[in-house]
Amino acid sequence: GRSVFIEDNCVLHAGNPQDTWRGIPSSLDIGDNVIIGHGAVVNGKGIGNNVLIGMNATILHGVEIDDYCIIAAGAVVMMGAKIPARSFVTGVPGEIRAELRDEQLMWVEGHDTFRAEIMRKLKSQGS
Repeated sequence: GRSVFIEDNCVLHAGNPQDTWRGIPSSLDIGDNVIIGHGAVVNGKGIGNNVLIGMNATILHGVEIDDYCIIAAGAVVMMGAKIPARSFVTGVPGEIRAELRDEQLMWVEGHDTFRAEIMRKLKSQGS
């Protein structure tokens, strides 16, 4: 996707290793405007648009995360889970704790514009 930020020390795996061993093609689809926080491990199947995956979160095989979701830092989303749009997921195992309200969507929208502005400022300062 566009405007995807994968922070330091992340691990991303495409699909399920058992499928790979059997010769079944697999992939990890990542939508637009996604942040994958420091140290996250993502083995999932798909991540929608406008998703924030917190630091050190773990997304196990076959997980599908719909649009406008926040996966909290340290959460573990269990194998095969389907996370509906606007979900806030926390805990081990990860559970949907709330539906994101409109005013909370700022955490998953517009980060690309914010980061682009920071990059412009750093470039103009010679960094």
